[in-house]
Amino acid sequence: MFHLVGTAYGGLGEVDCAAGGSDSDIDASQVEITASGKIIYHKFPGKAMLDQGWNCRIAPPNGACEEIGDWSPQHTITWDKPRHADPAWSEEFATVYSARESWLGSLQFWPNGKPRIPIPMLAPAHAERLPRGRGVLWEWGEQHAIDSLITREAPDWPQNARRNRTQLQVVVIVRRDSGSFACPGGMLPRHHPIGPVGQAKTEFLEEAGGKLSPAQRRELDDIMEQQHCCLGTFLSNDPRCTAEAWIATKVLHWHLPRSLGDRMEVKPLAEEDSVHAFWADFEKGFVYCTPEIHRQYPHLRVGELLPLFASHDKFMKLLRTSPLLPLAPPMPDCDTCLCWLVLGLVLTVCTFRYQGWI
Repeated sequence: MFHLVGTAYGGLGEVDCAAGGSDSDIDASQVEITASGKIIYHKFPGKAMLDQGWNCRIAPPNGACEEIGDWSPQHTITWDKPRHADPAWSEEFATVYSARESWLGSLQFWPNGKPRIPIPMLAPAHAERLPRGRGVLWEWGEQHAIDSLITREAPDWPQNARRNRTQLQVVVIVRRDSGSFACPGGMLPRHHPIGPVGQAKTEFLEEAGGKLSPAQRRELDDIMEQQHCCLGTFLSNDPRCTAEAWIATKVLHWHLPRSLGDRMEVKPLAEEDSVHAFWADFEKGFVYCTPEIHRQYPHLRVGELLPLFASHDKFMKLLRTSPLLPLAPPMPDCDTCLCWLVLGLVLTVCTFRYQGWI
């Protein structure tokens, strides 16, 4: 169930980027320069990155300022300790950590006194093999995150049913670090306690709210403040987790009324952690490719199951249980029709035999 935990680090025994550091002998493809000139370092390509919060800087081999096109393996990239990251582990900080709230039960510790990923949720042998340190996470031990499930009824429902489309749609983003499809969401900042709903609003607007009008923003803000459903709190099956730093996430659901959902387009703001946002088809706990997704990612066929990041496939299955979802109209599916057809045939045969006609 947690087979992805720790896999971002390629078998390294200890990773602690939050202390600051530098790398050389890196490929130019690992460095992304945004439109505003900020540097994003894809330290673990396809798995984890150091974004603007790390203040990454490039040092050419001769000390001169060079364009990224002049890249050579001798370039060095340096990053700082993030401003709000935990300090290095110490006995003094252990006291601070012990007072923190846990969403996953009692805090546990390794023999060296550092936080231990919760054993009841992970096989002990697996936990022993995980890399130590914080990886690319900012805090020791349990850090909190929010994942948002935003749904609507498909604008052209029920007409789209004739095209093998679904009644419901859910917002998915494409992550900048891994290129994976995922729910909108992000870390709950300890230094700025705005609460799970407040952080969910912030992350959704950043990762998918780039095309909302001011009126739509106000309406969405009111909806997210007034009614939501918490589907649970979980240890995330996230490749960035380590033996000493992991992510506990709350999964929140909102269902948009037609007055907003029918006309709401989704798109990330510039330079955010997502590169695309879409309305994806949702049915029976699974998420499917739409024509809009296919146009951006031609290798995915319309109606094909979308692979999701970390534990997000589990969250989609939980979404089926949300009391906020509208009741489906009484449209029999193919399986139901087949059952009635078989039952009709059986009754017909029995009647004919009773009458002696066969």
